[in-house]
Amino acid sequence: MLANANAMVQSGLHAPDAGCLPHTLQAREVGNFRRHARGTYRLDWTHRNLDWFGIRRPATTYENQAIVTARFADGWTLACLYVSPAAEPVCRGYAEGEQ
Repeated sequence: MLANANAMVQSGLHAPDAGCLPHTLQAREVGNFRRHARGTYRLDWTHRNLDWFGIRRPATTYENQAIVTARFADGWTLACLYVSPAAEPVCRGYAEGEQ
């Protein structure tokens, strides 16, 4: 999941315009990825307290679900819910202090 999230963020960082962002990063809940995703970032993985991120979770496969966060230098956070390691994530962006 971490490798997948890193590849998605890197793809987004190198996208020439918003229309070329990975599909997941174009979601309304992500916000303006291109404006916020600048500078360095740190990836974290968790399988605890997933509801805290406010991303709708399916009622099945709870044991496989996890969140990967990308925390950027400006305080913006991208949180992506993976319902399984191979599934496309559902992501949401947060301004600093918004969570």
